[in-house]
Amino acid sequence: MINMFSSGPTTEMNYKFVDLVDIPKLQDLMDSFYAVTGVTNALLDADGEILVAAGWQDICVKFHRSNPITEKRCKESDTQFVKFFDASSALNNRYFEYTCGNGLVDVGIPVYVEGNHLANFYIGQFVYEKPDVEFFRVQANEVGFAEKEYLEALDKVPIFTRGQIDQLMDYFIKVVSFLTDSGLQKLKLTRAEEALLLDEKRLEALLKLNQMYDATFEDIIDFVREESITLTNSKIGYLAILNEDGTLLSMHPQKQADVGECIAKDDVPDYPLEYAGFWVEAVRYGRPIITNDHEALDPLKKESPGEHLKILRNMDIPVFDGDKIVAVMGVGNKETPYVESDVRQLTLLMDGMWRMVKRRKAEGDLYKSERRNRSILNSIPDLIFKFSGDGTFMDYNAPSEESLMIPAMEFIGKNISDIFPKHISTPSIVNIKKALKDGNIEILNYQMDLDEGVRYYESRFVATGEDEVLAIIRDITDRKESEKILREKAEAEAANLSKSKFLANMSHELRTPLNAVIGFSEMLASKNFGELNEKQERYVNNISSSGSHLLEIINDILDLSKIEAGKMELFIEEFNSLDAIDEVCYSLMPLILKKDLKLNFSVDEDVGWIFADITKFKQILYNLLSNAVKFTSEGGSITISGSIIGKEGHFSVEDTGKGIAADSLSSIFDPFSQVEKFETKVEKGTGLGLALVKRFVMLHEGRVWVESELGKGSKFSFSLPIDPVHIGESSMPYLK
Repeated sequence: MINMFSSGPTTEMNYKFVDLVDIPKLQDLMDSFYAVTGVTNALLDADGEILVAAGWQDICVKFHRSNPITEKRCKESDTQFVKFFDASSALNNRYFEYTCGNGLVDVGIPVYVEGNHLANFYIGQFVYEKPDVEFFRVQANEVGFAEKEYLEALDKVPIFTRGQIDQLMDYFIKVVSFLTDSGLQKLKLTRAEEALLLDEKRLEALLKLNQMYDATFEDIIDFVREESITLTNSKIGYLAILNEDGTLLSMHPQKQADVGECIAKDDVPDYPLEYAGFWVEAVRYGRPIITNDHEALDPLKKESPGEHLKILRNMDIPVFDGDKIVAVMGVGNKETPYVESDVRQLTLLMDGMWRMVKRRKAEGDLYKSERRNRSILNSIPDLIFKFSGDGTFMDYNAPSEESLMIPAMEFIGKNISDIFPKHISTPSIVNIKKALKDGNIEILNYQMDLDEGVRYYESRFVATGEDEVLAIIRDITDRKESEKILREKAEAEAANLSKSKFLANMSHELRTPLNAVIGFSEMLASKNFGELNEKQERYVNNISSSGSHLLEIINDILDLSKIEAGKMELFIEEFNSLDAIDEVCYSLMPLILKKDLKLNFSVDEDVGWIFADITKFKQILYNLLSNAVKFTSEGGSITISGSIIGKEGHFSVEDTGKGIAADSLSSIFDPFSQVEKFETKVEKGTGLGLALVKRFVMLHEGRVWVESELGKGSKFSFSLPIDPVHIGESSMPYLK
């Protein structure tokens, strides 16, 4: 309602007088009012701007307001009206009357709409009685007016009684009240329509947001920011996301290309809350903040993101997730002041946006989780059945339909006792009930006789709900077979270990009497106890050579048994490998010469001092060279090679014998192995020499290999680390 005198209760004012009344029509009305009444009138807005003026007297226009002295008196009159309007609430519906210093009467009254001072109405430039001509003549001479023309203008000044003025003011109040009431209702209707339109735009924005299925988080941020700018008729905007502990804002400002200036620094995307300016007041106080006069802000609070864009006015809205602030939406530089309706629209938009973002995130997380779980389930090679508490099949997951023993339609909805035999169904139902009762994982192992043979299964029952249990069924047939193989292997190794211990003990017991046999036969052969005939001498020599051969076999068995029992020790020392090779060759030289074999050397100059167990090194080389001598035909050749490759010494013994068949190479280093190469007229070996070679090399953490072809001879090679640093300590507990 219009109130011409008192301010009354004030409501939010987001309109001006010109928004309520058609000014050109009001001007026509006031012109007619003047034509009928002869009353000069004017309507000014609250800022002093003239909206309507009619019938201004020449004495005021041409004289009083054109001379500095009389104009000053006019302004003093204006000041009195301002004082009246400021205190009008105390005047009990009285208009203000004032006789100016220039001798004319003015009457004024403020116009209030809904408690808001919107305009001031004036009538004036009149007198209540015939004017004192002498007063005006003196005034003309005082200020320098042309007396004749001035007095002629005075004659045109109307004379009214107080009763006429009261009637005129009452008429004007009613007219203006009617016009402003009509305009106010029309404006409210327009504003309501605008609010509905804004609601529609906001809902449309939320609908579009809800349809952005493939949008990234940045896409959503950009969309919401731009919609906020549009919804509030702003020119700039930003959205800042608060971190978990509420100390840092991650800025997402409007792009520089959209506003022509930079809102936030590109190299400072995150702002600590304690150092931020006015634009985080909404976070500090936990409520919307409107600043319609940015220049009036405390200088300490004027800092803007980047301080690049001039802020005229701004509005910041905190976004809540429950009681926690999670973001701030800011807009700025609207052409008109921000009002509560802007707060409402932006708050509703941001609340809806955040709920939607949370829902979309939850849906995305759920979708990813379901996909991940489904992928995990599909990648599991196990059958998975979902049972109710009584053992009814509810659902299943299978790597393939072929992995099901019967089609799904034949067991879904049926009880496990209807599908499986009692030795499976009965304990399964027991485990289902135990899993539901105790919450523990229950395990059942069983076997089934199928067409392809016996299969073994393991079922794990785990409760997943009040009346739901998952049964994860795994075919463990392969595991059972592997366990059987491992068990048999362990038994074989135990038997082999027992054999090794037995052989070691037996060999030890045999060596004592055997040494006596060899010793006594050698004493007899030396003829220290008398001459021997030819036959006796032959027998004694046979006894000695056979005993020595048997002792060699026993020593090999002892070495192999020690290695297999893990009791073989290495004594690492530095020695000259060339000297060791010479010693081995010298010990076998009688046999080499006897068979007229050619012994070749291909040893690099840098092969010399190495770290190894010298005894084992000699035995490795002795076994390889003695084999080459034994199985190379008379007149053949043997080549010993040596070189340094990296951190290893490589050695080989190559002969021109008959070679080894390809299918025998894989077992050549196995104990007691007798392969085709050894099918010659010479005495066969024990099959332990190469086995010892391999184990001695492996104790040094080296490698051994063979290259051979039937009819072309063989080449046995081995490599040893030449530096003790490269020999594992586990292999040399007595390294010195």
